[in-house]
Amino acid sequence: MWIKDLLRTSVASTLTLVLSANFLLQSTGRAAASDSSLLEGAHGSLYLGHTSLQSTVRFPALPTRAEAQFNDVGGNTIYGGGRLGYTLVYGDFLVGVDLAAKAAWEPYPTTILHAAGFNYELSTKWESSVTARAGYIFGGRTAVYLAGGASFSRLDLQLEGKDRSRNLFTPTFGFGAETALNRSWALRLDWMADRSQLHSPLHVTLVRWNIVAGVVYRF
Repeated sequence: MWIKDLLRTSVASTLTLVLSANFLLQSTGRAAASDSSLLEGAHGSLYLGHTSLQSTVRFPALPTRAEAQFNDVGGNTIYGGGRLGYTLVYGDFLVGVDLAAKAAWEPYPTTILHAAGFNYELSTKWESSVTARAGYIFGGRTAVYLAGGASFSRLDLQLEGKDRSRNLFTPTFGFGAETALNRSWALRLDWMADRSQLHSPLHVTLVRWNIVAGVVYRF
């Protein structure tokens, strides 16, 4: 179900970015001849993003209580970050690799489950990732691509007043779109998701959705 939601959101957001960028180019008189090399080379970018965390928490059975499960436990946070990468263009096709790091301005709203006798608090405050992307370039300026890689983040987990924080290393995948405004500047939008599981003493399944919008500068 969450994969279908990601697909639906990605398609709608990609079309919005492409149409908005084309309108900007037309209105500023910059709709020049197609040149896919505008998307090639080393680049850096700053971005803002939104993460939605959904988790399923299952408390194991104890002699004093039955097993209990809670769904859709989580929250939302806004974060900022930076990205460095390199992109190659082959005709109408694009391939590239990115290194990114981000920090949350606000942690996820604290979620405390008093039910089943547990206090449960979860947040993430920073994350880094390495991803590769491959896609198709439309009109020489706008690329739509698939992306995948790995993310490394710090998960802060408090359970019954005990610190059970840990590092997470998870696969991540998603979609994106990038539109060149000129030789140096571009707009970029990415949607990434990852899924992980934690065990002992709880069984927790985490799904994180990341929507990222940024400005790209090519060196």
